Amino acid sequence: MAKFTRLKVTLLWMVIATFSVTKGQNIMDPVFEVLAAWPDREAEGNPLANVSQQCYQHTQGYLVSLLYSIETSRRMYYSTGSYQADYDLTWNLKDVGDYVMCRDVETPQYNAQYCYVGTRLDKDNWVNLGTCFPDSCSNEDVSIFVLEGFKNLSANPFYETNSNCMPVSYPYRSQDIAAIILCIILLVVIVIGTSYDLVKTYKAKQAENDKSTPQKTQVTPEPNGEVESTRINGDDSEQQVSLNDPQVDVPKYDAVSSPSQSDLNVAEQTPKTNTCTDKLQKCLLAFSCIDVGSRMLKAKHSKGSIPCLNGIRVLSMFWIILFHTYLYGATSAPQITNVRYVEEYVKTRPAAMALNKGDLGVEAFLVLSGLLTCYLTLKQFDKCGGPSKNNWFLFYFHRFWRLTPVYMFTIMIYATLTLHMDMGIWSSNWYGAQYLCQERWWANFLYIHNLYPFPGDVSQCMGWTWYLSLDMQLYWLSPIFIIAFYRHWIIGTVLCIVVAVVTLGLSGFFATVQGMSIWGTSGVYRIPMFTPGSWLYSKPYYRISEYLVGIALGYIFYRLKGKDVKIKRWLNYLLWAIAACVALCVVYMPYLSGEDTSAGSAAFYLTIHRLAFSLCVGWVIFACGTGNGGAVNTFLSWPAWLPLARMNYSAYLVHLTVIFVYMWGLNDVIHYSDFNFAVMYIALLVVTYGVAFVIATAVEMPMIGLEKVLIPGRNKKSE
Repeated sequence: MAKFTRLKVTLLWMVIATFSVTKGQNIMDPVFEVLAAWPDREAEGNPLANVSQQCYQHTQGYLVSLLYSIETSRRMYYSTGSYQADYDLTWNLKDVGDYVMCRDVETPQYNAQYCYVGTRLDKDNWVNLGTCFPDSCSNEDVSIFVLEGFKNLSANPFYETNSNCMPVSYPYRSQDIAAIILCIILLVVIVIGTSYDLVKTYKAKQAENDKSTPQKTQVTPEPNGEVESTRINGDDSEQQVSLNDPQVDVPKYDAVSSPSQSDLNVAEQTPKTNTCTDKLQKCLLAFSCIDVGSRMLKAKHSKGSIPCLNGIRVLSMFWIILFHTYLYGATSAPQITNVRYVEEYVKTRPAAMALNKGDLGVEAFLVLSGLLTCYLTLKQFDKCGGPSKNNWFLFYFHRFWRLTPVYMFTIMIYATLTLHMDMGIWSSNWYGAQYLCQERWWANFLYIHNLYPFPGDVSQCMGWTWYLSLDMQLYWLSPIFIIAFYRHWIIGTVLCIVVAVVTLGLSGFFATVQGMSIWGTSGVYRIPMFTPGSWLYSKPYYRISEYLVGIALGYIFYRLKGKDVKIKRWLNYLLWAIAACVALCVVYMPYLSGEDTSAGSAAFYLTIHRLAFSLCVGWVIFACGTGNGGAVNTFLSWPAWLPLARMNYSAYLVHLTVIFVYMWGLNDVIHYSDFNFAVMYIALLVVTYGVAFVIATAVEMPMIGLEKVLIPGRNKKSE
């Protein structure tokens, strides 16, 4: 590369000055100024001496071609972000440039690459800019260029620069290929199972037509054989259990995990042969997307069910998705431009409290989970003759089998193929997210990732699934309370109250000694006594009281045996009003208290607000399930909730993956507005349940069918 003459450098900056934007200065301006001042890379004292030789030469070529207004160099220049001089007014410390325009530039010497560069402005703030450099430059080369450019631009003591240059596409790793192969195998099995179902149905219809006296036949058998159902407190989701056995293996469901956990089902099964051929046929039918899909979409309540559970479950999931869309999507600082508007107005207005407290939807899940587990287990005890005759292996195995296969499948997709779903400015974030899964997937498999490494936090593999570990741990403990209620309601009640008081006291202790704010942030009121971490949020001792509300409610429904409870109208209205007021206070108390909340008030709120909200949810379930729900029960019992309820577990597993694929795959930033947020939420909600339907049909429901076929003990009558 020939050395620049002083005249060329002067002319260059006259040209570049005409390119600079008025709102901020293109970061390449000071970078080129440094590069022009040091045309010789080997010169003594050159601050760019550590840049690789090829990158140095190509960047100089970029500079020269820009001087002569070559289109490719102008596109690279204009796709670079500008340093925002008014960041102290707008709080916007980012300009991502034009990702697509940069990526599409090709020259005879090199191709352009987009690099997202973060430079520390001061102790707390980073300037994030999109830049466009020759692809011969490494992350280290780009970091050196940009850091020296910032030093030349401003007298501020810039500390460090981190660069992340995006490839045109990410290479497929061995684990990605393995995941693709497994998905192909699953698809082949589904195609075979569906084809077999079609052939079997066609032959059954042909045989029916050939009969002189047509008779109604079962043309699409269940994976576990033909059944004649008698359901108690269940919906019409076709989740069936044999009456022939003593119900030692009645399914155990929680509020999120089962498409049929609202089915408190008891079904009678006709004895069938158990030949290998018969089992193979049933296994194939378990993967028939026609049979599974039709049952998934059926929207009809069974007689004697508690239909309101479906509405509560689905609406709670909607609220959680709304919460995460608001938190990680619409108001996510890395992707929005009007940061100050969001921080000072959007996040502080009253309406935002309903969004900020969307995590309370988990309390509804815990209540429902405890209710269903207790109710089904007590019914099981009646059939098998008590806890001592219950098959506890199946009690725990069924739960593990019910949750784990589809859970591990979604982790596999999350840890491998999501990286290739979309290319955007932030798509490299998948490397960090996937690394956690590749290193700690076993903690998810064992349902301990909310505890390991203790005290842990929600920044784990698929961190939002901490709820599954929590719920599984509470399920492990549930027989203690259920057996106590079975012995005598006083024993169960006293045990639940004692445990709740002890755990609430423990929660209050941690909230106090960690100096937690009303939002749960440690170190606000005092130096934390223990190391930082999630000492409360995801821990069993913090959430068990909500689960116990569900267990007590399950015992009440067990004793009622489907009967309504007559409550005086004035008392019913009063209880509804109290429940509504308490729930609103729980949601809006952080807003009402403002910044004047004392340490004691914050600790008290953190300790009891989740229990208070779970009691409100418990009242709604009790009132609707005993004939005191009125219009609320009509809405929550809408049959359209049923198909969505069956997809709820899969929706919970994939909803944040869908949000991350969208947000990290963006090619530009977002300007927040309420309308944009509403559109984003509705779109992500629809896509989430669409993906959930596919996952539930392909993996979740077939695994349930396989369990019925492969575990003979679930279909045998005990002696």
